[in-house]
Amino acid sequence: MPGVVPYPIRDPRVSHAVLVLFGGDNNLSDQVYRDVGEMVAGNMGGVGVLALADFADRGAVVLELSARIGARVVESVGEINTGDPDMLATFLGRALRSYAHVPHVAIGFWDHGSGVFEEHDPESPRVRARARSVVRGAGARRLFRRDRAPVRGSSPAGGVAVRAMLNDDTNGGLLTTREAGAVLRRALAGSGRDRVDLVFSDTCLNGMVEVTHELAPSTDVVVGSQDLEPATGWDYALWFRRTSKLRPASGSEWAALAVQSYRDAYALRPADHPVTLSAFRTDRDVAPSFAGVVDALRGAEPEARDWVDRARRDGLSFARRDSYDLGDFAVRLRREAERRGNHRVVAASSAFLDAYDDARVAEIHLGSGVAGATGLALWIPSNRSELAVTGDTYRDLRWERDVGWWSYLAQPAQP
Repeated sequence: MPGVVPYPIRDPRVSHAVLVLFGGDNNLSDQVYRDVGEMVAGNMGGVGVLALADFADRGAVVLELSARIGARVVESVGEINTGDPDMLATFLGRALRSYAHVPHVAIGFWDHGSGVFEEHDPESPRVRARARSVVRGAGARRLFRRDRAPVRGSSPAGGVAVRAMLNDDTNGGLLTTREAGAVLRRALAGSGRDRVDLVFSDTCLNGMVEVTHELAPSTDVVVGSQDLEPATGWDYALWFRRTSKLRPASGSEWAALAVQSYRDAYALRPADHPVTLSAFRTDRDVAPSFAGVVDALRGAEPEARDWVDRARRDGLSFARRDSYDLGDFAVRLRREAERRGNHRVVAASSAFLDAYDDARVAEIHLGSGVAGATGLALWIPSNRSELAVTGDTYRDLRWERDVGWWSYLAQPAQP
């Protein structure tokens, strides 16, 4: 496409291309080197990689990785801000053009992650304008493992923790869920490709239905973890080796290999549990069917609000957040409605569970702490402070626009 200059790759003879955004200008910098090594070691042929890799101790580089050439620096970029959507979209647009001939493409976000939580971007004009109205909730907590980012301070007025993903300690930048979806759409618009096979997050907590829905317009399948990831993250050597051998013919097949490789990498490492990972198709009716649940709940007020809260309290949550297993919540909500004889909520919940099961490609959960996990999490605020703090950015997501979950929860229960 005019105006988009591809990178001068040396090994174009691949059937699968992986484009990775390494947000390593933080305390995960050393892990970038390790995962690049895994990608090279596992690649037996047929897989090409272009990676934008930022580091804490040096500037960023664009890397090409392949079985034939190993690893080489394509371009030295210098100091960048991995929270800059323009810069990320430019890299991905060029990378997509570089592999325009390749039938199967995956895009990966690599870094810390926090799902829909702590997404106040200090560089966003909207956040700066509204910072004084946001109060950090007492329920917000510091977490562990791969989600743990160095403290970079807070927004000047609101005291809001800076997290999201692609954290850049040098520049203070971050990439929110909403920005991630926009980056993908912009990159694809200039690439000549409508969508990619899969988008994956090698981060904590991005296995949420809201994140999946935000990325959905750009990909066939989304892969992410409901829970915290161990510090070592994905086993790329195993996933790449299987990709080289099996040459998956669709996003679903390729994503299933990723989930299975993650499972096999941690199955005999109980000290790293709990571990979760899932892959979901984006062309199923998950959002419309959940919108039907919300509509049915509105018709069952005020009792329905108690059913939601009871299903939440008894449900499976992740990382001490108001992040609850979506399938488990829907089953519990249906049970509450059955007890009260509300057939409309029962029917809507059942229809949603059918769509949810149909969308699931693969799912694994290891460890007693995540027994019964079904693949995706849903934000369900446990108090008014959480409703206000996370809801401030949540209401800008595609999920909210298409489903109305925040607006339902924020509206006072009607008698």
